[in-house]
Amino acid sequence: MNEIECYILAAGIGTRMNSSLPKVLHKICGTEMVNMVLNATHQTAISNVTVVVPQKSQQYKETIGTSVKYKTQNDRKGTGHALLTAKPDILDSGIVVVLNGDIPLIRKETIDALIDQHKKSQNILTLVTSRLESPKGYGRIIRNDSGKITGITEQNEIQKKSVESINEINAGIYCFDSPWIWNSLEALTPSPRGEYFLTNIVQLAHIQNKKIGSVTVDSEEIKGVNNRIELSEVEQLMRRRIRNTIMLNGVTLTDPDSTFIDQGVTIGADTTILPNTHITQNSNIGSNCHIGPNAVIRESSIGNDCKIHSAVIEQSTIHDNVSVGPFSHIRPGCLIEKEVHIGNYTEVKNCHIGERTKSGHFCYLGDSEIGSDVNIGAGVVTCNYDGISKHNTKIGSGAFIGSDTMLIAPIEIGKRSATGAGSIITKNVPDDSSAIGVPARVRKKRL
Repeated sequence: MNEIECYILAAGIGTRMNSSLPKVLHKICGTEMVNMVLNATHQTAISNVTVVVPQKSQQYKETIGTSVKYKTQNDRKGTGHALLTAKPDILDSGIVVVLNGDIPLIRKETIDALIDQHKKSQNILTLVTSRLESPKGYGRIIRNDSGKITGITEQNEIQKKSVESINEINAGIYCFDSPWIWNSLEALTPSPRGEYFLTNIVQLAHIQNKKIGSVTVDSEEIKGVNNRIELSEVEQLMRRRIRNTIMLNGVTLTDPDSTFIDQGVTIGADTTILPNTHITQNSNIGSNCHIGPNAVIRESSIGNDCKIHSAVIEQSTIHDNVSVGPFSHIRPGCLIEKEVHIGNYTEVKNCHIGERTKSGHFCYLGDSEIGSDVNIGAGVVTCNYDGISKHNTKIGSGAFIGSDTMLIAPIEIGKRSATGAGSIITKNVPDDSSAIGVPARVRKKRL
């Protein structure tokens, strides 16, 4: 079939994480580690992906989804055993790529280079290596005098100083010919602890006089995660990668180190992001915006030419030329149309606000349908909760809501109507009318 099959080894417990969450399901910049590896494979010529998971795998399947196949490693007996667990029923003449679920910074370019090198050189085995100034803790690549790879020595097996001084390490990323790899796995002998190591395949290939090749990458790309410290280190590397990409695409970050942007965020050219701004996954920001400082954009869409100053935006959509903040909170479920102004200390929740409407400061707007060209004075509250249920408020276009007005929902304020400052509105107000007082009396014509 000549297909390229990929196997992601993800059955390890990750005890050093000291977590109830499986290691590969911990997030880096908003995305689980194993999904970062998976996303890289989806951008390559790999046709099918199989993830090797532990016996209790429901959490894995819920997180990763149905785009892959799963194989279960019931007994954790090493990486060789993990791959053998995934052995297909029918062997073909294709290529097998092996990745680890805890190396989240792997790039699609590296996977492509690995596959290309494997094909071009007609290797039986091609692996990814890197060079470290301090390689302690990593398996070392052993080469003969002619530079050919002859094996891999794990850290706990190093006895000779000549091996200990080697700084070329194994990244745990391989490309094999099938069915050779599947037959070779059957030939592996266990360690004294009963484990089967994939690294021993390299020595086996050398003994069989098979052709072995390698691709060398920067060490940052193959950095693994085994504890919370390494998780933090990889997070920093990924954040830098994201920031650099965004800046090269025309976005200004005034202080990159204090700017936190998740994977999958898109930001238009000529937008400026100020310090201490957090933008989470599934957020999109348009061009020529001014975001921050101290802003949080969470799973939201921001249009062009917007200004978000020291505000929180959650799971909402904001159209062009909108200004929000400082210290305002746009809660989930909001749709804010063009040229709306939301000023200081205003909370908006589950609202649709029409074009050019203004809410200057100190307001609570909840469960509301607000038309265009509405003026909302300071201290206005939509009283949407009666202690049992939430109720809706509707304000027609062109209305004027006076300062400190209490709108007791369910309530409807008609088009071009007005409320007096400090009024408590308990009854609907028709179009072109006014309501003044506590409780408010409705007048037929707007004052």
